[in-house]
Formats: sequence, C-alpha cells, structure tokens
Amino acid sequence: MIRKERLREEILAVIPGNMRLGFYLYDTHSKQSIGINEHEWFPLASITKWITSIFVAAHHTVEEDELFSAVSEHSGSAYGKLCEKLPENTLNERLKGLEIDCRVTSENDDTIHNCGTPAGLFKVMNLLFFGPDQEKMTAIIEGMKLQTDPDGFRFNGHWNHMTGGLAGVCNDVGYVKTEEGEVMVIGLLHTNDETVEWESLEKVMNRIGELISEANLLPLSETKYNRLQI
Repeated sequence: MIRKERLREEILAVIPGNMRLGFYLYDTHSKQSIGINEHEWFPLASITKWITSIFVAAHHTVEEDELFSAVSEHSGSAYGKLCEKLPENTLNERLKGLEIDCRVTSENDDTIHNCGTPAGLFKVMNLLFFGPDQEKMTAIIEGMKLQTDPDGFRFNGHWNHMTGGLAGVCNDVGYVKTEEGEVMVIGLLHTNDETVEWESLEKVMNRIGELISEANLLPLSETKYNRLQI
C-alpha cells in the first residue's frame, strides 16, 4: 500500500521555495494516487514530442523509426516530420476536444505556449495504454523503454519514460511495470529564478525519486546524484 499522505508530505518538504512542482502518481493495481498541483500548468519542454507521437500514431500512417527516435532520442528531425503530419493547431483542437489540459507548439522550448498539467498528461498516458489505438503505440513504448536521457527521477532500468528539460524546467513522465500492473509517475518541476542552475532542479527530481523508492514503490537506479541537502 502506498503511504499516501506521508509520501506526499515528504515530497513537498524537499521542494525549495523558488521551485514549483506538478506531480501525479497512480498505481493501476491498488488504484491509489498522489497528486501535487496536478491541475496547475507547467512548461512541457520535450514532453510535447511524446504527446505528438501518440496522436500521430493514432491517426496517421507513420514510420515507426520516427516515433521511436522522437521519444528515445528526442530527435528534432523526427519530431519535425511528425509535426508535418499533425500540425499543432489540429493537435491542440484534439486535445481540447478530449478535455486534456495540454497545449503544444512545434517550438518545444516555448515555455508559454507549450504547457500542460500533470492531470492532462495522465490522460495522455491512459490513451497510450488503454486507448482504442494502443496497438499502434509499440514504437513509442519501445522509445520510452530505451530512453537515452537518464535525467529526472532516475529509477532503475525498468523505468520507461520521456524527459523534458530547459533552463528552469526539469520534467520526467513514465511508468514502471510491476507484478500487479503499472505505477505511472508524472513530475514537472519549474522555476522562474534565473539564478537557479538546471542541475539543482535535477537533484530535486532525483530526491523525489529516492522518496518514492524508499516508500517501496519503485527501485532506484545506481546512477544518481548525491542526496540534496535542503
């Protein structure tokens, strides 16, 4: 069982005052969830490549290599080809129609127009796993399994995820398969303080990953930053 309230309090305790966290965790077996600012909007950075890949796969004929590369390698050229198939205006209309609180732009470094909520990303995750087009999502799931960017929570090799980082932005979205089902974890960390180095955001995300692992939810990678002193 998830130590729901205690874990939530522990996570909140490691967030510095000049940072803002959006977080959502859901265990498909126990049906338990933990939310922090899950309906607030945050910059998405490269997470938008993951969103775009899912909707392109569902509605268009596309090379699986393009889907895989856009997710696993954050490939700009692959992402550009996906955007040609599904322009941002059309994608945003579909997101709005599905009541998914995300807005995307082909310029994934746009922190104003490329944004979303943890709750919105959870809906996208549900489309990936439980939507009517899930048989078309194999390349995206493989891209998450073979993610080349380890930044974020830094769970072990079974952590299948997509990352997104910019100056002031550190995001990690993914899932771990357990014996009983999946644990989905969404983390969006943002600061407007220009004096904060990106590595400080990464260390906070890593510490959140440690807390989740210490709650016996997910194993932790051996590759991680030293524990952050707050």
